[in-house]
Amino acid sequence: MLTLLFSTLLTSSYMMIFTNHPLILAMLVLFQAMMTSIILGMISSFMYFSYFFYIVYLGGILMLFFYIIGLIKHKETLSDSKLKWETIFFVFIGFISMMEMNLIEDEYEISMSMFMEMIMSIFSTSSMKPAIYFMFFLLFIMVIVVYLSDTSKGSMRKI
Repeated sequence: MLTLLFSTLLTSSYMMIFTNHPLILAMLVLFQAMMTSIILGMISSFMYFSYFFYIVYLGGILMLFFYIIGLIKHKETLSDSKLKWETIFFVFIGFISMMEMNLIEDEYEISMSMFMEMIMSIFSTSSMKPAIYFMFFLLFIMVIVVYLSDTSKGSMRKI
């Protein structure tokens, strides 16, 4: 199951290289965040860590993409033939990466004790204040970006 998730994550990162449409990039980043949090939840026994990671990452990335999408023109379209060939290419790359991961899976194993120690150091009492500060900072930035952008006026950039 982890092999399939890793190959899906790898395929979506390959897709980011070949796309340039901002909405598709935003969807790929959201998909990668979801896959990463699922993998973290499966590897560790702490599902709240993966949920915390997903919420913080999603908040920061959505603020960034909301601002970027507000700056672009709304006249770009995707060609269907290009999208079809890119999809076929990425599925092929995904299968190749999945076969490769099956071959080298036995060589690389994640040490659970070291992983759990790293997670516990992130959520220790000494690092709790900076984590709370960053959460409030992301919330503040999100409120500011939403306040500054007015969707009824179109894009934020004046042409």
